[in-house]
Amino acid sequence: LAMQFLATAEKQGTTAPLMIGHRLMGVSLLLTVNIAQGRGHLDEAIALYDPAAHRPLATRFSIEPGVASLCFRAKALWLLGYPEAALADADNALKNAREIRQAGALLLALFHVSLTHIRCGNYTAATAEADELVAFADKKTALYWKAFGMLNQGCLLVLTGKASDAVQMINSGIAACRSTGTTTWVPFNLSFLASAYAELGQFDDAWRC
Repeated sequence: LAMQFLATAEKQGTTAPLMIGHRLMGVSLLLTVNIAQGRGHLDEAIALYDPAAHRPLATRFSIEPGVASLCFRAKALWLLGYPEAALADADNALKNAREIRQAGALLLALFHVSLTHIRCGNYTAATAEADELVAFADKKTALYWKAFGMLNQGCLLVLTGKASDAVQMINSGIAACRSTGTTTWVPFNLSFLASAYAELGQFDDAWRC
């Protein structure tokens, strides 16, 4: 579907659909482990992005395309071995989301930026962003994003030596996540839960995870 959208946009030659098509292709390729190709499409999306013209698209697509492209390119850059570039994209995504003042953009950015800081070992920054995500999602009654914020908090508790608290937080986050009907990120978080159980000597639970 992303390929069809991009092909149609290329025929039309108009900037907004072309930018969106590259973003869709970039995210789709990234999530199917075609990381370098995905990064290339995200580069194209970011190059085509015009804040004045494209920020209003957030109300039509429920996602701000510039913020989303930066968030996912940060993921691609980290996986390709460029942590400093990944952090720069993540920080720009969060800066732009704050300027836009649209709840969906900020929720998305806080989650992905926190995750990027976790991957890069910046646990203080990651904790601040995860805490803000949970508080803001709670204010907006956005259970989906609150669940992901809780999961990031749980991962950080594992990484900072608080295994007992991590078990409670990650289990609560997974339960909240599943209550929304999604299983996104659950395998990633189960790996952290397994580590927490192992730290506590609860090896049967660790193997189950």
